[in-house]
Amino acid sequence: YGVQFLTGTWKRNLECREFGYSFSHKRTTNTIIQIEDCTEEITEREVGSRCLKWSFGNSLEQNDLKMGYIMQAKVSSGQDEVLFKWLYAGFECQGTYVANAGFVTFKFFMKESTIMITCHPLDPHSMAVCIISISEDKKETTIQYGNMC
Repeated sequence: YGVQFLTGTWKRNLECREFGYSFSHKRTTNTIIQIEDCTEEITEREVGSRCLKWSFGNSLEQNDLKMGYIMQAKVSSGQDEVLFKWLYAGFECQGTYVANAGFVTFKFFMKESTIMITCHPLDPHSMAVCIISISEDKKETTIQYGNMC
């Protein structure tokens, strides 16, 4: 699979701004993300798919990391894309890795918001990250941008 670059332990640093006239700064975040091959058996797992377990926390301590979700990754029939699917807060989400363009997108469709994450590997140890979040009532739209290394 072409998504091996995702696995590992990452420190994600993001700046969050609100879309609008002032483009005002909302916050800065630092999160530890651990992405690993899933060893747990998934009953709905598709034949030929790979599972990635995503955990999040504020430190590298194992007891600080909390499981976020498990993604299934499967190479598309054309072999140039990897398709992702997972559940988040009870909602089905999806993503795509486009090998020839060198980026991955993750789309979270939830009751009160939609979140689109784009990651572009810069080298084996860092990625550029951009997150767009739109509230269902469209009263708040934010962009978060930064890196994972």
